[in-house]
Amino acid sequence: MPPSHARRSPGEEKSIDPMTLYMSDVAAHPMLTVEEEQHLTRTVAAGVDAARCLEEVFARGVDELTEADLARRDALLTAVRSGVCARERFMKANLRLVVSIAKLYQGPRAPTCSI
Repeated sequence: MPPSHARRSPGEEKSIDPMTLYMSDVAAHPMLTVEEEQHLTRTVAAGVDAARCLEEVFARGVDELTEADLARRDALLTAVRSGVCARERFMKANLRLVVSIAKLYQGPRAPTCSI
């Protein structure tokens, strides 16, 4: 007879496997509308441009920064952060799409984790 701590009571939760947790995490991200995709694309592009501008500003050296450079730096940092957040949201939403398409091509014997 197994030890009493190994038995499960009828109302006790089953442990969830990592793949199920991963799939539920992927499913938690809403799919994007066309407008959201376009907005995120513009935000990512603005963030990339802002990062390039920051590189140019700081390429001159910290000692040569003017007040205008410092004010511009804050705006550029905000744009870079927004771009990074937009990119992450885009990737998470697209991951959901990739998983749903991969499931369509999954063979009857292929485990879900192989997609």
